[in-house]
Amino acid sequence: RLLLMAVSFMFFGIPIYYLLEVYYNPKAIQTTHNLTAYLNLMTERVTLPKSIRKEIIHKLGNIKGKKILEFGCSVGTLTKHLAEEVGKKGKVYATDISEKDIYIVKKRMAKAGHRHVHCIHDVNHHNRVHPKVPKVHHTVSIGVIGHLRNIDQVLKHMSQRMSKGSTILFVDYDKFLDLIPNQPWLDDDKKIKSTFKKAGFKVEIERKQGFAWTYIFIGGKKI
Repeated sequence: RLLLMAVSFMFFGIPIYYLLEVYYNPKAIQTTHNLTAYLNLMTERVTLPKSIRKEIIHKLGNIKGKKILEFGCSVGTLTKHLAEEVGKKGKVYATDISEKDIYIVKKRMAKAGHRHVHCIHDVNHHNRVHPKVPKVHHTVSIGVIGHLRNIDQVLKHMSQRMSKGSTILFVDYDKFLDLIPNQPWLDDDKKIKSTFKKAGFKVEIERKQGFAWTYIFIGGKKI
């Protein structure tokens, strides 16, 4: 019985510890993303299906010829859609904490001929928007907000690069396997709105059931 109890503690304890590390330790986030980059590439149709990608593009509105910040581009699942929507006269600035993700995105964009996509690796991605990112018309971010150590500073940096009326859209995952939660503050819509309002954004929150998680849409405008 003691042996079974010890094994059960390890079975449940190690994943929980790992999740806490991923939530709060930027180095663990970077290492995990590097290790799982090709797995993410193979499973992108499940984690970010076409229906969700289309909804994200729809919520951004007409972005033809615009400059877009994709904060946390992962393996480029959404990047290619953004590149197509803005066209060659637009620009996409795709940033990420994982050098392996950025490597994959660069290869995918080069293959597709999207020279107007600028990929930026940033080891301090959890605390800022990279200094090389200029003024943009819209900002979109997928699966990143739960990992940010300094959400206030990141939103402030985004706000400084956006004009009144510019669109911001964060999409993240909650209730993994319909059980494991994301950051506690992402359960509180009032807290989310207050956090974004401090940086000059007015947002609305929408939650949708996904494959084995809940999508959180946080979208609005610079005010």
